Amino acid sequence: MPLVAVNIQAFSALVAELPGFLREYGHKLYTHAVPSSVEVEALQYHGWRVEAMMPEAYKSGVVTQQWGLVLAEDIMKTMRVKKQYFDAIMAGTKPLEVRVGYESIKRIRVGDSIRLESSGGRQSGIVKVVVIRTYDTFNEMLQNENAGHIVPENPVGALDVLRRIYPPEREQLGVYVFELRVVKAQRGV
Repeated sequence: MPLVAVNIQAFSALVAELPGFLREYGHKLYTHAVPSSVEVEALQYHGWRVEAMMPEAYKSGVVTQQWGLVLAEDIMKTMRVKKQYFDAIMAGTKPLEVRVGYESIKRIRVGDSIRLESSGGRQSGIVKVVVIRTYDTFNEMLQNENAGHIVPENPVGALDVLRRIYPPEREQLGVYVFELRVVKAQRGV
């Protein structure tokens, strides 16, 4: 299937997230594309590799590329975090990542490896989920968790920070706290 998106951010998110959703169906993904240079960069960054050049496979005068991705068993999901939080997680000053209970978040288990990416940046790292705790609300969570491990630069304002990220209807999905251990910081591109 071709991968199509309205902009490079959406395309990058697609090539990063798609493997996590399809992992249970096989060991490798393929796509045929005529990618732009920034799409090539996004594909390479997320581990996709050119496997074939197919002249005029779909259109006269156009070389279509076959891109493939071997689905690594140990990486469960890619998760994007703001640059400041990415840096803090990689430095070990932010061992807790808070999310709301979207279906993809509920599938994460203790022991899973997650590829973290800095949003707006070109850095990534691998973290392992050590502990998962769930709460009904941000207030309940902050009564039981160290706010400095969630928002290191502003622990007193942690509730405001979380509510700016997640509106009340998202908070109602439940609050998930992931205690993370850095496995490896990866390259920037």
